[in-house]
Amino acid sequence: MEVPAEISAVRLARRVGKRMTVLVDEIDEQGAVCRSYADAPEIDGMVFVADAEGLQVGDFVEVEITASDEHDLWGERV
Repeated sequence: MEVPAEISAVRLARRVGKRMTVLVDEIDEQGAVCRSYADAPEIDGMVFVADAEGLQVGDFVEVEITASDEHDLWGERV
């Protein structure tokens, strides 16, 4: 793993277990593709939420982060 990716993975892993409000950017067959206030569209990582029932693009939703990798986060709605 390259040093920047390793640093990113460590930083994102610190968010696991924390709650955050995310913005829904799109809904697909796997759920909602979201981003946090600190993430620029098409540049930064995403927050993936499997349970997108009732969500629409543009909604804000509270999630608890459950997993991470060097670029993205996964969360569950709370």
